Amino acid sequence: MISQIKNLTYKSFLDYTGPAENFKSKNIIYGDNGNGKSSLAIGLYNSFIQSDHERLTYLFNKYYIAQNMLLTEESNDNIKAVKITYGDKNVSNEKEIKELKDKLDILKSNESGLKKKIDGHSKKVLSEIEKIFQDNKKDNKSIKRKPGKDVDRKFNAWCGEYTEAIKQHPDYDYSNSPTSKKIEEEINDIEKAKINELNCSEIDQLLRVIESLMMTGYPELGISNEVLNWINEGLHIHNDKKKDVCEFCHNKFDRNQLLGEINDKLKNETAKKQKYLETATDKLILFKDQLGTLNVNSKVLLENGDFNDTYFTLVSLINIAREELESNILTMQAKIKKMATPLNKKLLSQVKINDIEQLINDLIKKKRKISREKSRELEEINTLIKGVIGFKIKNSTLISSEMALLKQDNKNLSEMSENANDIEQQIESLEAEGSDISDFAQEINEILTDYEVGLKLVPKNDTYFLCHKFNPEREITLDVISEGERNVLAFCYFYCSLLGTEKEIKNDIAGIIIDDPISSLDNKNSTLITAMLEHILKSNAQVFILTHSWKDYLNIIYSKQEEEYGFYECFKENYRSSIRRIKKSVSVYKKLYQEIYQIQKKNFDDIKPEEFLHLPNTMRRVFESYLRFNFNISMATANSIDKIKTVFEFSNRDIDNGKLQGFLNVINVFSHGSIFEYNPKQREIYDSAKFLIKTLKCNNKGHHQKMIEDI
Repeated sequence: MISQIKNLTYKSFLDYTGPAENFKSKNIIYGDNGNGKSSLAIGLYNSFIQSDHERLTYLFNKYYIAQNMLLTEESNDNIKAVKITYGDKNVSNEKEIKELKDKLDILKSNESGLKKKIDGHSKKVLSEIEKIFQDNKKDNKSIKRKPGKDVDRKFNAWCGEYTEAIKQHPDYDYSNSPTSKKIEEEINDIEKAKINELNCSEIDQLLRVIESLMMTGYPELGISNEVLNWINEGLHIHNDKKKDVCEFCHNKFDRNQLLGEINDKLKNETAKKQKYLETATDKLILFKDQLGTLNVNSKVLLENGDFNDTYFTLVSLINIAREELESNILTMQAKIKKMATPLNKKLLSQVKINDIEQLINDLIKKKRKISREKSRELEEINTLIKGVIGFKIKNSTLISSEMALLKQDNKNLSEMSENANDIEQQIESLEAEGSDISDFAQEINEILTDYEVGLKLVPKNDTYFLCHKFNPEREITLDVISEGERNVLAFCYFYCSLLGTEKEIKNDIAGIIIDDPISSLDNKNSTLITAMLEHILKSNAQVFILTHSWKDYLNIIYSKQEEEYGFYECFKENYRSSIRRIKKSVSVYKKLYQEIYQIQKKNFDDIKPEEFLHLPNTMRRVFESYLRFNFNISMATANSIDKIKTVFEFSNRDIDNGKLQGFLNVINVFSHGSIFEYNPKQREIYDSAKFLIKTLKCNNKGHHQKMIEDI
């Protein structure tokens, strides 16, 4: 246990040792702002650290709040929420994560801007490449754009075309682009010429058979093949065997007999030869027509002497062959009608057929050769055109400038991406280091519920968010979390960190130092913090509670005995801070008396609302102290009203008219476990303060003057 702080040199403390009256197990220290109170708290903490290495020491101050609690605003589905982080490691990580995320946001923003710049450079390069491409390929339809939108790939591909072209044509002036229009037109002209191969082997065989048939006479059938076929087809409508009447002439006939006669005639040798000649005639007609389709309408081909000679030789031969074929067809048709008459006519010569086939094949070869020559010529021109395009792209000032910027920006983008990846990995690593605070969160929620604080901690994805206790779906933002609520949330975590099993303060704690536990901006939650302080003061640890608020000081020391507690003031003289003991018995009562006196002296409209909040409890404590000390009346309640009236009736004529009862109602509304639903108005509190001062002044004027003598 620390009895004195020794040789403290820190801010306004200069080699200070004290206080003269040693510290006790439990110590309450008052100090106005600027008198060194917070420096004293740090000095006490360091003294514990130096003197007791085995046991823990806890310090609550503004630095503890900053290091152990962090509130951050986040948006989820466009609904704002406040994330709460507890624990020095978690808070440190969360702050580092926030800094890293801020850096990452800046990087991402810069990365986005750089991507737009890169896109702009790329578009300029691609646009210039397209312009050079269009200007130099002109009407050429065989030269295609390089695929894709990758600028480097396109640029390198066209530069490669220039490199290839200069290998083949090193002396060409690549500042001028040749035209391919004429050669492309010639190639298209050649393609228009349709020369189909002719298969004459079947015709050759056919002519051999026909010549033999033509010179042979066959017995007459007495009926033509056409009539036979017509009758045969007609018999299909007489499938009913019972029918013996012709559907056409209505004469009776024997269907089976007629069908037999027809089949006999159809199977006759003459009929077969006749049928063959009919089929052969159709094939010769088709062959003659095929010969007539040959028409080479190509200026390029016909201007080629070798091709032209072959073509007109073929045309002449085809014309002769077609005339002979026409004569042969007429002869064959006559033979079909008179199969019995032999005809000794010579048909188309096989030599002519072979000559036609050979000439057609020669024309096809000559056409292909000419086409290949023109295609090679086009390839040469295309190589030059692509070389010109590549040359102009490679030597474009605009493209070179934009490509240089593009290269640098891509390098910067790559570095940014690497940095962003590193930061994301750091964030991921820090997030994985987070410690579990679920037990703390559960205990804090129980405390907030017990004291009706309108907030609670809600878990979500391994983190906790603040929400309104009675309306969890309501949006909550940082600006609606008051300074007092922040202080309460931090102190709840500090308090829970002191707890061991069965929610009691841990026994292995050497010292607990608490600097300004109650925020000056938070009156409504002071009851909660005071309750936690009372529990801490019952622990086995040495406790120091420091406050800049006289009101909070009085609340904390109320009912505390000097035998167990040390009451001190941190003050400053000649710019140096010191500690001195405060005598509780007079100081507390006098301070409270002066507070009531000062308020009731004011005009009602000049009093701030927060001044009324603790005034009923302050009046009760002053009145009870006065009664206990002077008249041995311990409680200022309705049960003691008759005794109180007896004491004061000779000094205050208002005692009998009911004002005493109203006064007792007001001062007991927040004390002694009062459960009746009575909420005094500010005017009632103000009137009660005037009533109390008037009553005590009338009862003991000397006492009154003593209490206000130093105001």
